[in-house]
Amino acid sequence: MPEQVPPEVKKVRSDELLDRAVQWKKAFRKQQETEEMVILPEEYETIGGERLLVGYNERYVRYGVPESLAREKAFVPGVPARVRLAELRDTSDVAGES
Repeated sequence: MPEQVPPEVKKVRSDELLDRAVQWKKAFRKQQETEEMVILPEEYETIGGERLLVGYNERYVRYGVPESLAREKAFVPGVPARVRLAELRDTSDVAGES
């Protein structure tokens, strides 16, 4: 089709949108740092060299609780746990950022 956007323009636009998504994600997390949420921990994983108890919140966003904190608070896989957002590690992947 003659009116298609050239591939190099598509790539630039796509990269800009992915960069914006990373910035929006960071701003959203910063805004909610002091809030608590309930997560459902599922299993331990090592992500980025850190051992985390990984699970999901009520919006099905994947988070990890550092192993030391999970042990301190006696979190158990399969049992809902209340935790401050600032204590969690975001394990979702937006534009390669975690």
